[in-house]
Amino acid sequence: MAGVRTVINLIPNRKAGIVVLCNLNFTAFPESVRAYWLAKTLNQPWEADQKTIAGINAQMMKIFQTPEWPKNPAPFPGNVSLLPGVYENETYGRMELVAKDGKMFMIGGPAKFTGTVQHWSGGVFALKWPIATVMYDDVTFELDDKNVPIHMTVEGLGVYKRVK
Repeated sequence: MAGVRTVINLIPNRKAGIVVLCNLNFTAFPESVRAYWLAKTLNQPWEADQKTIAGINAQMMKIFQTPEWPKNPAPFPGNVSLLPGVYENETYGRMELVAKDGKMFMIGGPAKFTGTVQHWSGGVFALKWPIATVMYDDVTFELDDKNVPIHMTVEGLGVYKRVK
């Protein structure tokens, strides 16, 4: 859900306008700024609109809450210690899955953007990037006959071939 949001409003008879640019897609911030500006420009009370927008924003944010982890997750059918490595996708380039201090991390891009990877249940892992409005992505692995991963699939990003 990364992206941008833009809100544009014009009041021609007042020769007034506002453009709100936000470098985040899933937020009520642009609407809040616009509502405040409109209320002030039109000499209207602004508090009720802000409470309504804050309530809607709180509802939207609920979908980003951490999911309830399975109480009895099925074990991973392979060897988790064999998962770390370098994986490559034709569109998005390389991602590195690393294990450190008993935890796993996904590192991608030239900026080394890092997310956490946790076992969910069975063959599914959960990838969480450090952005408040990005939900968990499912990560699965295709294993060879020796339980070594040959492909990793990241929900929303596609299939990555193991290269190291």
